[in-house]
Amino acid sequence: FLVDLRDSKTKIKKMVEEDFGVKVDSINTLIRLNKKYAYVKLNEKNPAIDVATKLGMI
Repeated sequence: FLVDLRDSKTKIKKMVEEDFGVKVDSINTLIRLNKKYAYVKLNEKNPAIDVATKLGMI
């Protein structure tokens, strides 16, 4: 996910869990070219396909 540079991992986790109704295990962030990316690892009980469907990717 592309997130705001000022967002913390805690805030990103809360947003993902509320928006998609999934449980997040961990978050890694990367700042590159003035953009912040969040890599989210979901709990085993929440398949990533559910999030992809909600995003309209599938």
